[in-house]
Amino acid sequence: VFFFNDTATTEIYTEQIVGSVRCVQETGLKMHPKFDKLWMIGGQIKTQLQSYEEAKQIFEEGLRENSESVDLWICAVELEMQLSNAPRARALCEKAKSKIRSNPKLWLESVYIEQRENNPKGASYMLSRGLQECPKNGELWALSIELEPKATRKAKSVDAMKHLENDPHVVLAVAKLFWKEKKYEKARKWLERVIILNPKFGDGWAYFYKYIQEQGTTEEKQEVINKCVEADPNQGKLWISISKDVKNWSFNNQEILQKTQPIIEKEMTRLE
Repeated sequence: VFFFNDTATTEIYTEQIVGSVRCVQETGLKMHPKFDKLWMIGGQIKTQLQSYEEAKQIFEEGLRENSESVDLWICAVELEMQLSNAPRARALCEKAKSKIRSNPKLWLESVYIEQRENNPKGASYMLSRGLQECPKNGELWALSIELEPKATRKAKSVDAMKHLENDPHVVLAVAKLFWKEKKYEKARKWLERVIILNPKFGDGWAYFYKYIQEQGTTEEKQEVINKCVEADPNQGKLWISISKDVKNWSFNNQEILQKTQPIIEKEMTRLE
């Protein structure tokens, strides 16, 4: 199985995308239809080639073989959002949730759909339902802190910490509050705590690096880069969105870290 996965990845590195599609479709998928990552790779490559209908077909066929694959459902949902088809994305997400109960990734995806559609009430509703079904999920709690009105955000963060005081997503959300309030020493301590709790959490490294770029020294910047490369992170919504993008599959950890910075800049500017 991994031979075909690695072959496709290697061909993407050399930008032979058409060859990668042929490898995935003609060999890998036929021999290993239950390997959901191959369907994901095939659909993502077709999306990169702007062959959207073919990408949809690959995801649909993949879901018939792998109906319990959360990540494959999310790929199908996000393709519909990329094509500005929110009703179809919602329908797919609801179908996924009916098949896979109490999955926080799917509830997060429902929230993201409403956010991208500029529907704050819908996003809050989906977030509330998600927390009811998945009360121990740090990503949902972290998002609830960020979506809370500024006046009650501190209270929400206290509530989240009561439930999950050692979850890196929640700790990161609290660190960002201190950062925006210009309580820089507190922000640094909480950001450091994030990467201690989970060195594989790439988003923690990304935000800590951004903080050090603003508040640290040249030596500290290089130290963060070195420690991030050594930790070899592979988790976090932001980190994965970059590392798993077909265009970036040849990036090393330092390049991924650098790529996160303008995205974080925009987010911190937007956060009240």
